[in-house]
Amino acid sequence: MRNLLVAIAIFLLVILTPNLAIGKAPTAKSLLWEISGNQLAHPSYLFGTIHSGCTEKLALTPQQQQAINKSQQLYLEADINNFNYDNGYTVGEERLEDVLKANEYKKVKDFFEKRAYSDINLKRPSFLAFVAEALVRREFLNKQCKGTYSREQILIDAANRRKMKVLEIETGKDRTKIFKKMLLRDGIDMLLSTIDKYQQSEPADIEKKVKATNEQYFSGDVTEMAKLEPNMSAAERRIFTILLDDRNRLWIPRMRKIMARKSTFFGFGGAHLGGKVGVISLLEADGYKLKPIFGGNRPRS
Repeated sequence: MRNLLVAIAIFLLVILTPNLAIGKAPTAKSLLWEISGNQLAHPSYLFGTIHSGCTEKLALTPQQQQAINKSQQLYLEADINNFNYDNGYTVGEERLEDVLKANEYKKVKDFFEKRAYSDINLKRPSFLAFVAEALVRREFLNKQCKGTYSREQILIDAANRRKMKVLEIETGKDRTKIFKKMLLRDGIDMLLSTIDKYQQSEPADIEKKVKATNEQYFSGDVTEMAKLEPNMSAAERRIFTILLDDRNRLWIPRMRKIMARKSTFFGFGGAHLGGKVGVISLLEADGYKLKPIFGGNRPRS
């Protein structure tokens, strides 16, 4: 379960399709959006997820559950319960130890061993940078929560109760392509800077960051979630452009075909929804109507 939650926190992938127009960034604060127009027989739904959080805070709201009840299938970024194939996270023949200096490898190895995460040698540096973020977040959540879970698994559980199909909009091949687009040096820089950042941070600073991320998410502020941190390095910006913008563009033609066949509930990481190259903007530029469904960001306590 630990590696499953970590894997979800990261994901990835794929090919740039530059012919898609860019629209206006959404201003409404909502995690749940109804998709209609373009001769759709029935509306579909777009929902922003968070890859890990306190179990007691991730229950679906009545509005979210109602949207699932109206849908015929669930599409997530990737199949979180099937990671037995190459997700693009491995470096192929190169070992991590071969692409890092001896002191760099020791730093990375010590960081992950302390957190009981093994098998780093064949993982891409860029992938491990996201794993590092997820592990630190989980450490905090384990101290603050009664239990931890992913919003994706909450959606899967809800779909299973209704005997709905759970599908992925990306494949392992997609993820391989997108990680190969990232420069090795960028991945190494991001991995080392991520580890340095958390080794030099005080626990109170990490707690503050996690709390701010959670509040931003549950406020439904998809525009803020899509923004890159101002202190990001050039390498990190290049990687995040691939992970967010390129993947958003990849999904739109696939969503178009999926929605034309069946009413669908799409659950994508919250950072993918907002911004000028976010899924909401790209769908609107493609001729769809996106309507925010308010009052359903935060579960009832």
